[in-house]
Amino acid sequence: MRNRVAWSLVVAWLGMAACAGPGVKPSEEYQQATAEQLVALVRMRAEATQSAKGLFRAQIKGPGLLLPARVEGAVYYSRPDAMRVRGFTPFGGELFELVVSRNLYRLSIPAEGRELKGHTARLGEAGKLGRPVQLSLWAVHGALGLTTVPADAHVLLHEEGDRYRLDVQSPGQAAGAIGSADLNGSTGADHQVGTDDANSNSRRLWFDRRTLLMVQEDRLSASGEVEAVMRFEDYRPVGDQVIQPVGSPGSASRLLRPFKITLEDGHGRGSVRLTFHEIVPNVILQPDELGVI
Repeated sequence: MRNRVAWSLVVAWLGMAACAGPGVKPSEEYQQATAEQLVALVRMRAEATQSAKGLFRAQIKGPGLLLPARVEGAVYYSRPDAMRVRGFTPFGGELFELVVSRNLYRLSIPAEGRELKGHTARLGEAGKLGRPVQLSLWAVHGALGLTTVPADAHVLLHEEGDRYRLDVQSPGQAAGAIGSADLNGSTGADHQVGTDDANSNSRRLWFDRRTLLMVQEDRLSASGEVEAVMRFEDYRPVGDQVIQPVGSPGSASRLLRPFKITLEDGHGRGSVRLTFHEIVPNVILQPDELGVI
């Protein structure tokens, strides 16, 4: 009964997918931006989402993974650190439910009658499903625009063709870096859903120089190895909120989110491709929509 009710909500949401606007068309001119301005843009876009819910279709691949080729999913998020992701078969059967809060997770797998709990840093070790679900969580995190730059991070900006690359390093890794910018004076989110202490401060963020939208995020380990690569495409306006940049390039515009996200594991342990049908920002969520750990 629970699965039929949940799936009826998914079907209803899919009927609304046609409301999503067309993708953003970039201009031909490059925009100039400093490291501080890009950091301000990242934080502003993250803070614009206080809550959200969305529907997506996922293609999840991994060694020995017994999942359908196509998974339908629903996500619920509430700031600062609560998220719930559910995966369904095309016929409405529940494949998994992941609830995350304060960097703790609960992963339920109804078909196997299992429920796993722990710290999100160890989610990838939770059986064959753990790593693909962890990748899915990271991809959803990117789709909702929750990436931010910690207040104590050091950043380096590089121009690479039609992209900016912003290297975000933890203070320990950035010690002695020439030309790094200390951004201690800026505020960042207290918690990020699904990140862990080992790699949340070590990333490479890539921006299209024409739109200043983030088009790629590389997650790095403490040793600098690439843990995962995310690519963001098909940005569309969501909601009615207007974003007004302060101290950053660009004019006021509606909130944009990527509707296509591709994530590849840096060690070849799987990949995830998400295509969102609907993203609804800043909605009132009921307690049962977020789940409980």
